[in-house]
Amino acid sequence: MAPPFRTTVDAQQHSTGGYATLQYRLFERLDLTAGLRHDATTGFTDATTWRLGAVLAVPELASRLRASAGTGFAAPSLFQRFGVIPGFFQGNPDLRPERSFGWEVGAETDIAAFGRPDFAMPSFTFFQSRVRDLINFNAGFDTLANVDRANIHGAELGLTLRPAAWLEATATWTITEAFDANTDQRLPRRPEHVVSLTARLAPLPRVVIAPTLLFTGPSPEGAFASYDNTGQANPTPRNNPAGTVLHLTATWQAWDQVGLFLEARNLGNSRFEPVNGFVTPGRSVLVGTRFAL
Repeated sequence: MAPPFRTTVDAQQHSTGGYATLQYRLFERLDLTAGLRHDATTGFTDATTWRLGAVLAVPELASRLRASAGTGFAAPSLFQRFGVIPGFFQGNPDLRPERSFGWEVGAETDIAAFGRPDFAMPSFTFFQSRVRDLINFNAGFDTLANVDRANIHGAELGLTLRPAAWLEATATWTITEAFDANTDQRLPRRPEHVVSLTARLAPLPRVVIAPTLLFTGPSPEGAFASYDNTGQANPTPRNNPAGTVLHLTATWQAWDQVGLFLEARNLGNSRFEPVNGFVTPGRSVLVGTRFAL
């Protein structure tokens, strides 16, 4: 059976960018950062964006306070402007770049227990972004358009445990509310819940093993339809179901300048589709070396 569609694009564009950052420590406890970025993309007006951040150490409470804010710019891709899926999708060459302003605040605290000064570290981050001209599918799902405004806000809750010098484990839960500000509909492909479990084990000198378990909750699709056994499209968009993927990395620093690594992706061979029709690549293992000069 032939595939239901084939994507094509025949176009080119040039992008040039540059950035500069400045870091400064004040009073031995306040770290400040500032950054500027300039982007020039063929067919669009140049854009300059900025970002400011601060981290305040409060050793009296074994805590760190964080805050940052900045602007963003993203030109539409070639596929979004000129891509074609015959009989289904036509890119929109008149798309405008996305522009955004966002901020976040958070904190983390070390809690002493079982003879360790940093046995546990709970953390939280609140974030909010306002996006102008967000690129999204139109009502007929046959091309793309600029959404006037989109609101994205949420929180990330985390907990790190360090029961021993050779073991560290972290759990994070990210909750995201993303809506079209005009229709109050949820934005597609943005799951409300994402949970990750990571660990770092050093059972032997120079050996580090790091497993990662990532759970991604369901999200509205809003674009690609489902296909039946004959390859015919179901015009009713469906939700992307939840999925779980397991990764593992291991490194052995054989010498100071030479390390060996193993990276195993999707160990459970999950068929999770973060976007309808785009299945997570199957189980894979990569082995290699790294050299430091």
